[in-house]
Amino acid sequence: MPFSMHLSAAGRKRTLGIANGKYKIPDNIDENNDEIAEMFGVK
Repeated sequence: MPFSMHLSAAGRKRTLGIANGKYKIPDNIDENNDEIAEMFGVK
């Protein structure tokens, strides 16, 4: 019979792969759109 265990992840932030804890994801990814467009000569 297979054995399974369910763990609660309450209070933990999910992280993925080898970048575990190395990068922060901003609350608003569109905050710097004007600055980025200017760097690429779009504006």
